[in-house]
Amino acid sequence: MRKQAQAARGRLASLEALQHAALGQEKNVALDWLKAQGIDGNARLGEALQVEAGWETAVETVLGSLLEAVTVDAPGEWLEAIAALSQGRVALVSSASGDFQAPAGSLAAKVQGPDAVRRLLAGVQAVEDLAAARAATPREGEAV
Repeated sequence: MRKQAQAARGRLASLEALQHAALGQEKNVALDWLKAQGIDGNARLGEALQVEAGWETAVETVLGSLLEAVTVDAPGEWLEAIAALSQGRVALVSSASGDFQAPAGSLAAKVQGPDAVRRLLAGVQAVEDLAAARAATPREGEAV
């Protein structure tokens, strides 16, 4: 029950943060741009991820505002349109998934979703507790 409550609190905090960001003026410019491109209905990255229970906060911390990114088939096709965006922020992420094998022990191993984001999370080591984090942290003079 505690894990479920923690997961629900984390999800609520994420949704509140997304809602707050969506109310900003910068977001309105971005939303107008997304509508003009016809991709305002595409899934946001946060909706496209399935995160193992208990790891939601870690994923949210690492990805931050990238959770608001819009998933598209080929982000490279949108480069000219993004270059023309004079105000606001828009992030596009490839929606392709399935080919990436996450390294054991990485945060990416705790997530299912677009391969581009899982590759980003592959560089983050996931540990269960403070003792494991200390053990995984190189000491002064050790190679990283």
